[in-house]
Amino acid sequence: MPKTKTRIIYLLFAAVLLELSAGGAGAQDANNAVIIAPVGGSIAQIVAFYNQSANAVKAAERVTIVKHNVREVEMEIPFLLRALMPRNAAEYFPNQNTTIMETFVNGEGTNDAARMLTGFLPITGKIFVSQLRASHVQSATCVKRGDDWIVTILLKDEPLDTILNNTRDYENMSEAERENLMDSFLAESGYGSSMELMTMESDREETQRQPSNIDSKLLKYEGGFQNGRIVAAINQEGRLISLNHSYNMNMNISLLLMKMKMNSSLKQDYQFIYPVG
Repeated sequence: MPKTKTRIIYLLFAAVLLELSAGGAGAQDANNAVIIAPVGGSIAQIVAFYNQSANAVKAAERVTIVKHNVREVEMEIPFLLRALMPRNAAEYFPNQNTTIMETFVNGEGTNDAARMLTGFLPITGKIFVSQLRASHVQSATCVKRGDDWIVTILLKDEPLDTILNNTRDYENMSEAERENLMDSFLAESGYGSSMELMTMESDREETQRQPSNIDSKLLKYEGGFQNGRIVAAINQEGRLISLNHSYNMNMNISLLLMKMKMNSSLKQDYQFIYPVG
């Protein structure tokens, strides 16, 4: 009996070693909690693993983040349509190439006290970074690279027609009504539930907007979000150490026989630095 018991212990020990060194890779942090990464797992498993690791960043007591934004926008506006639009309409969607570094302690910026961690990372103003669902995802992989895991998620393309061609009178809606409507849209969108989307409102204050001679009810929209890609590096403690978001947004806005075209791309890189120990 003792020999049998000893053999079972050896087999169990060998199984643990095999689990730690093989595909389903688990790692042990300082608190002896084993992190299991879904290497070779399903889309649902990989998305859940990413959401958990990404959302933990906003709960970090102290973290330094380097954020790099690159946004490029190309617009084609017919002469007559341009005459009907507010002046400097192209400035609603400016190109961008910026890098910001900030250290957050208990969610507040130390270099700029006005910066909050909930607003510095997507989703702006929320306590989470991602609420992505498997139904939004075209493909997902999780692989071991050195001591870290690399998660790559490709999103399905999403049209914007449904919300933008809605018959609601947006201009006469209250700010709270607009916010609730946008929250509902983002919650149902793979892009909106996991990325920082480019919007005209984010770049211009209410007081800076100029009136337009265009009846918004005559506008028709085509287009949507495309080529959404999330690449995340997660360490053995289950912490997000780098994150890359990228996507394209293409839109055609038609007024009678005139059409304005806008093609844009956004890429955001984040690097996360945590206190040692």
